[in-house]
Amino acid sequence: MRTKRFVALGLLIWTSYFFPVAYATQPQDLTLRSILDEASDMAQTPTGMYRFGVMMDIAVLKAKLGDRQEAMETFHRGIKEIIRRYPLEDRGSTKGSISIAHLLYIAIRQKQGGLVEESRQLATQALQAAQEIVDPSTRYYTYEDIAVAQLKIGDLEGAQRTLDMLFANMTQLKREKPFGPSYQKMKSILRIAETYLELQQIAQARMEMTKAFHVYKELPTSKKDGNFDSLFFLESFAVLAGRVGDLEAAQRTLEQIYASSDVKAQVGTIETTLRVAQALIKGDQHAAATTVVEKGCNLARTLKRGVPNSFEAENYSIVWRQIGVTKALLGDVEGALEADTHIPHGGRKIGKVGYQKIAYVAAGDFDAAFRLVKTEDPIDYDRLLAIVAGQVKKQKMESALEAFNLLKKYVSRILNTFNVDFMKRRPPDYLKALRTVAGARGRWGTVAQAVTWARSQETPGEKAYALLGVAEGLLAKRKVAP
Repeated sequence: MRTKRFVALGLLIWTSYFFPVAYATQPQDLTLRSILDEASDMAQTPTGMYRFGVMMDIAVLKAKLGDRQEAMETFHRGIKEIIRRYPLEDRGSTKGSISIAHLLYIAIRQKQGGLVEESRQLATQALQAAQEIVDPSTRYYTYEDIAVAQLKIGDLEGAQRTLDMLFANMTQLKREKPFGPSYQKMKSILRIAETYLELQQIAQARMEMTKAFHVYKELPTSKKDGNFDSLFFLESFAVLAGRVGDLEAAQRTLEQIYASSDVKAQVGTIETTLRVAQALIKGDQHAAATTVVEKGCNLARTLKRGVPNSFEAENYSIVWRQIGVTKALLGDVEGALEADTHIPHGGRKIGKVGYQKIAYVAAGDFDAAFRLVKTEDPIDYDRLLAIVAGQVKKQKMESALEAFNLLKKYVSRILNTFNVDFMKRRPPDYLKALRTVAGARGRWGTVAQAVTWARSQETPGEKAYALLGVAEGLLAKRKVAP
């Protein structure tokens, strides 16, 4: 009996020596808070903005769990880190505005955690600092950033006050344009409209677009015709109209662009047309998008092919490739292949398989898309990211995990070709996919298996992101529990 005890003790000591992490550093109490604490420990290893981003994510989750004090302590550490790197007192350079931009990011994250009053106080602090910025242009764009942030944290009155300050300072801008201050005002109002769209407040977005177009209409005709700023505004407006689902405004604005002097055959005009079509596709307005694409095709046929390897030839290839992609998004693979025939030899044709993958992903047939992707080398990275996210959304975890494992293998292979540590950092979209899969495992699988999988990731940064995902999944499961 004594011998058996010594053997058991010896095995325990041996195991603890060679596998100390299993006993010393990994919490066995798999509660949501313990998982967050472990993610926080892992987050100390990544450097720079990776660590900062993870810190903010942890703070948001802690706030959602009701740990307001711990959340605010984490937020304050982030604020101190930012101000140390980019002093707010540095009014004469861009460092002050960079610091303010990060403070606004923190304010938005505080709002996501339910810390509404704290987020508004931080936005107010940012506004006070912005008023001391010396350069008028930097101060103007910083005010614009603050107004956008205030909208995102729900401070509509504060946002309006900031916009009033913004437009009051336009006359101090150094930029000389035919439109003068009106050009900047139109751009700023469109950005506010885009913010409302991001917040899924479509009616408010359309109201801001109407304001922006009213400013445009008040300009003298002599300043509009053929003017670059005029075209840029109209192009931005047309795409945004497509995104908010205002087909009439999108088509009307496109016609204004086509009617402008000497722009019917310009590559930028065709690209805008296709961007409008893609926006309409996202809004499930396929019939309208098809009509807009055909307009783009008609314009593209007026372009010169150019001699091989010339600037004209490259632009010609780019336009027809974009037409092919847009047709594939509509599910028209044959039409996409017809667009491919316009691309000169050596012009990077996408081909039948490429267009099929795009069409399958757009239609939500991720299984079919993955069957094509996994046969390729190198793999289609962007499509694989979409497949991972799509399979998770459909709760097809085995398929999502299979796609992610292929993604991970590809990323590791690419990173291993670099000899410099800085180049070995995991790309943000890969880390997002990792977190998405981990979140799904936390929400729809067992906690133990999800945490084990998160801990199995290669680097501390990956482990931190995976553990964060598990915690988010568990929190989502808690919200929907009866």
